[in-house]
Amino acid sequence: MYAVIASGGKQSRVAEGQQIHVELLDAEQGSSVSLTPVLVVDGDTVLATPDQLKGASGTAKVVG
Repeated sequence: MYAVIASGGKQSRVAEGQQIHVELLDAEQGSSVSLTPVLVVDGDTVLATPDQLKGASGTAKVVG
């Protein structure tokens, strides 16, 4: 399973447990942030339309 998230005007492909670099966020180290998924792929299932992604969410922990 992976997702494509939008952050800071850019998109990144992410998977659970992966660390990524994003544009500066207004968040402190150790806090959780919410990321907007624009695509979610789970095997043969692909969620890409706004209606399909309504319940989808992503969170990340700021590590630095």
